[in-house]
Amino acid sequence: QDPAAAAAAAAAAGAPDSEAAGALQAALRGVVWTRSMRRMYTLVERCLRHGEPVLLVGETGTGKTTVCQLLALMRKQHLHILNCNQHTETSDFLGGFRPTRGRERALGQFRAAALRVAASPLLQVLGVAAPLVPEEIGPQAITPLLATVTEAVAAASKALAEMDARGRREAKKALKAAIKAAAKANGGGGGAGEAGPADLDEQLKVLQADGAAASAAATEARAPFAWADGPLVTAMRRGDMILVDEINLAEDAVLERLNSVLEPGRTLTLAERGGEGAEVVVGAEGFRLLATMNPGGDFGKKELSPALANRFTTIWVPAMEDMQEMRAILEARLA
Repeated sequence: QDPAAAAAAAAAAGAPDSEAAGALQAALRGVVWTRSMRRMYTLVERCLRHGEPVLLVGETGTGKTTVCQLLALMRKQHLHILNCNQHTETSDFLGGFRPTRGRERALGQFRAAALRVAASPLLQVLGVAAPLVPEEIGPQAITPLLATVTEAVAAASKALAEMDARGRREAKKALKAAIKAAAKANGGGGGAGEAGPADLDEQLKVLQADGAAASAAATEARAPFAWADGPLVTAMRRGDMILVDEINLAEDAVLERLNSVLEPGRTLTLAERGGEGAEVVVGAEGFRLLATMNPGGDFGKKELSPALANRFTTIWVPAMEDMQEMRAILEARLA
């Protein structure tokens, strides 16, 4: 079947996303479906259908990248494109640590969670000292304030666990009174308001949740750097497509990290992220990897290592030599 006709039919066949259909039709208007273009499209589409990684080998200007972009539109998948060169590093594929941009936001979340812990009526009922939260929190004040918040939550949990039945009844009455007083102070008219449920165990759950939120926000606010996934890891997590353009320009030491991704299991051990144990990323459903390269022999261009090349399904893209194909392209461009 003609790929152009198939693509146009798919775009008009009730695809609910009119924007995607319009983008596909716009892309098709700029493509001249020569015989070699049809062959390449059909072969790559079959490889993607069976989940095989594809390597397109051919000279510049033969439509390798265009076919990959069209197939991504046809499959309604996001396509990540990574252009390789002699300076491409592993971090360009996998990601790395970047300066944290949301520290101010995390600091505000930490202060808000600490204030909720300090305002908990359960601390007042159990006689636990509430943490003192300053108006402004600097980076150096995060650790001591978090320690105070953690101690208050732990003390409340311990006091409630050691309380007998009579003590729990008295504490429940005191909790109701504290909630009612807090509601009146906030103009709530005596209802429960924002103080939470009048149940000891439920109040403890709320307190522990606020303590955990404060701990998570403090960790983010103290970290000057945070890990950011690269295009390969992002595509694997989301089930997207990724195109590694001019793959043979990158160093072999960098490309060797792709070996496990090209295996049927599609896994990647992310040791660069650090922490407790290396994270193993598994390609989500729909993840596909494509690569392009010019034939080896030119300056700076080499053949892939056998270990990497054997994991691809290689498709040779012949050079443009047919005069009829050249005439069709010129007529479409100059018309």
